[in-house]
Amino acid sequence: MIKVYVPVANGVQDQENTGLSPKLSELTGKRIALFSNKKANAAEVLLKAGELLKENHGIQEYILFEKENASFPAPKELIEQIVSERYDAAVVSLGD
Repeated sequence: MIKVYVPVANGVQDQENTGLSPKLSELTGKRIALFSNKKANAAEVLLKAGELLKENHGIQEYILFEKENASFPAPKELIEQIVSERYDAAVVSLGD
């Protein structure tokens, strides 16, 4: 007998696929959420990317968000916070 394991957290495979958001036509004046998976150097990469986006593309602001633990999915409350604060885009970094 062969057992097959699905390597995702409980409930992930049951979530509705909502697709991608529309592509931004420009970055000037946009608010960007920077999302770190909490692995080594992820935050540093994101903060530098935020600086470069502000200097070179005129974004209004960037805010860093981090998961508490790289081994687990982001808490629903953190995702809801990012959504409720109405950021125009998110940049995700997976460090190591």
